[in-house]
Amino acid sequence: MARITPADAMLERAQLAAVVRAQISRLSPRLADAILLRFFEEMSEKEMAQELGVPVGTVKSRIHNAIRKLKSEFERSGHA
Repeated sequence: MARITPADAMLERAQLAAVVRAQISRLSPRLADAILLRFFEEMSEKEMAQELGVPVGTVKSRIHNAIRKLKSEFERSGHA
């Protein structure tokens, strides 16, 4: 059995990060913004709603739809 080195693990994480960035860039701007604000900027749904000028329900819907689309693309591309 091959041993996974720290360098191999780091390369794998970097490759996965590149795939994630590419998938996010393919989302509509509204959905991409929802993902970026929630998971990268770590904003709450309430903070996002204020920032985007939309109701909290809209924020929740955008996050849900973005995650669903990202999951579908990852499964389709064999990364899930």
